[in-house]
Amino acid sequence: MSVQKWLHDVARPVARRCEWWALWGLLGAVLLLIADGRFRAFGEGSTGIPTALSFVALLGLLLLRMWPGRPTDAGGSTQDGLLATGAAQLTLGFALAQGLGGLWGEAAVVRYAIVAVVLGFHRGLRLAGLSVLALLCEGLFRYATGQHTPSEILGSLLILGLFMGLREAVFRGELLRQQIEHKLRVKDAILDLTRQAELFRLNLTEDSLVATTTEWTDHGSIKTADHVDRSEAEMLILHSAVVMVRQNLDALVGLLRQALGLSTCAVLWQNDDGNKLEVVAASTNSPLTLLRTVPASAGLIGSVRKTRTMLTVTAPKLSQLPYYDRHESGGELDGVRCASAMVLPLFEEGAQCGVLCVDRFISEGETATTFSHRDEEALRAAVPVILRSIQSERVFRSVEQGRDASRGLAAASGLLSAALRPEEVVQTALHAVSRLCPFDFAALTEYDDKLHQHLVLSVSGDAALCREVKDLRFADNEGLCSSVIRRQTILPVGGILRDHGADTQVFDDATRLRGYRWLMVLPLLLHNKPRGTLIVAGRSEKAVPERQALLKVLANQIAVSLDNARMYQAVESLATTDGLTGLYNRRTFQLRIDEMRERAHRQGRTLSLIMCDIDHFKKINDTRGHLVRDEVLRQIARLLGDTVRKVDLAARYGGEEFAILLEATEQEGARLLAERIRQEAEKLTLHSEKGTFFCTLSLGLATFPGDGQSTIELIAHADAALYAAKHGGRNRVVCYRDLQAGKERPAA
Repeated sequence: MSVQKWLHDVARPVARRCEWWALWGLLGAVLLLIADGRFRAFGEGSTGIPTALSFVALLGLLLLRMWPGRPTDAGGSTQDGLLATGAAQLTLGFALAQGLGGLWGEAAVVRYAIVAVVLGFHRGLRLAGLSVLALLCEGLFRYATGQHTPSEILGSLLILGLFMGLREAVFRGELLRQQIEHKLRVKDAILDLTRQAELFRLNLTEDSLVATTTEWTDHGSIKTADHVDRSEAEMLILHSAVVMVRQNLDALVGLLRQALGLSTCAVLWQNDDGNKLEVVAASTNSPLTLLRTVPASAGLIGSVRKTRTMLTVTAPKLSQLPYYDRHESGGELDGVRCASAMVLPLFEEGAQCGVLCVDRFISEGETATTFSHRDEEALRAAVPVILRSIQSERVFRSVEQGRDASRGLAAASGLLSAALRPEEVVQTALHAVSRLCPFDFAALTEYDDKLHQHLVLSVSGDAALCREVKDLRFADNEGLCSSVIRRQTILPVGGILRDHGADTQVFDDATRLRGYRWLMVLPLLLHNKPRGTLIVAGRSEKAVPERQALLKVLANQIAVSLDNARMYQAVESLATTDGLTGLYNRRTFQLRIDEMRERAHRQGRTLSLIMCDIDHFKKINDTRGHLVRDEVLRQIARLLGDTVRKVDLAARYGGEEFAILLEATEQEGARLLAERIRQEAEKLTLHSEKGTFFCTLSLGLATFPGDGQSTIELIAHADAALYAAKHGGRNRVVCYRDLQAGKERPAA
């Protein structure tokens, strides 16, 4: 026996057992000293020394037991360890209370806290034993302090017992509540699992569907199958069918391997391109790892696909077995070699679509065995079953994909319907397309029939191509977008690009699609008029032609959503903006100033308001006419709109008066901006039939919260500053704070 094993198996258990008995011995010594009335203080008299030493030893042992990472059992028993630790804690608690002033001193509450904490970690017999120990300690301490009359001891025990009873009642009540909640959660989980398990049965009946879709509502009532999404259940059934068929195929392959003593039995099926085979089912105990995809022309598989007949090889090289990852062993194996291999072709409607590969590996010294006639017959008999499983899986998967496509169309339509603004529709459109058809590149274009131009609104997918065509504007040409607009049909026909290596002109002549296997350019039709195109392209042929009808419906939905969003935007613009200047109107200004003031108050920030007025505007109107007047308003509005930030707000307040709200802007920053606006207005050159003329602005400024706490005060004080600027000489900026300080005075 090694030293390490002896320490683990012998010494450690003995040490723990000794530790346990030592702990109980120390507890007994402390209790005897307490009962003898010798425990008064730490170090009082000669008898205080052993008492203190016992106390320190007991405390040290307790701390050692509670040290992180230390085992909780004592003497090989977790129950013993917990009981010893609890007893030590109770004894120390009573001893500490006595040593710090007695049971009726300031530390008297300590023993109640210790009792509550210790008993809270124990149940059953341990709880009963520790409760008796707590009562015993209480009585012994009473006796040691001289309060040993029956009435005093009994009263003390009753109080402590009542305390422990109340603690236990509270604990039991809380435990019962948690147990009830846990039972309810478990019940809900069982119901949910039962429902899912039943739904995954292939032979699900109508009655079982109703029974298993019964659910519990949040209020405890039963929710019947009428409230359950039946389409969800059907999707689960279809998915379970696909999984079952695949599991049956895996089971068949595993059975063949075990029955014939094979190292590997694998079914490989060609992909859409036809140049690779994918492992659809396999069972192996070979020392090499199976690959997921295999070149269709490599090794024995390539030979079988050429000859279209079964091929058996004795002692083949690893290079002839392309379905193994030979890089793990550098192409060779130590002590193991392949004794024989067989590859059978799999045909579907006369076309070779896959192969069944089997082999046997042997170790050094073993006798190589070739495939017998009975092995060949067994494998040939399994081929029809394998083909039926693959065909069944394809049928179920096709139905599943069809239902999934319908749900994807509904989800995509919902996303488009929820978009209210044109930019939201543009951002959502391609995401909605991805729900129906995985693509490598997609784009959305808009057609302007007046300018005969196309504009790329949104792109997704191929990063290099997206950078090239983003925001591209191109005129009508011979590309596919222009052809689709003119013909109002999907191009190219069938969606498959036979010569996928060649360039395809979709946009202008300078921008081409390269290396794509399929492409669909769909018209966005609204009232039988083309409004744009949807371009979807990919490098794989999977699930493309069958999705054309769904994409066509979605393309029309995009056209409708985009038109509705533009109508909504136009209506919203009429309600919120001034028709002449394009700035926000007074109604919108009143709504926004309240929102911005409230936000500034909540965030502890400032809000500045600039009121500006065109000087001598009535004279311009009287001398130069209404048309020139409107042009002046538009020029000033354009100046204000170009000057303020996106977070700010510029509005026409009324007549020739404008208002500017500057968020999180102090007075000095607002003053600088107002001065810049005044200077830029001076530079404007205006024209009329009577010649060139200029105009100036007067501006008044007030800042929240210093110049006004409410919206009404802020507007009134900014207007007062504007009045001072008008009557102080015009073409100037006046701050309300300066007006209050006497720096600016209205002219008499």
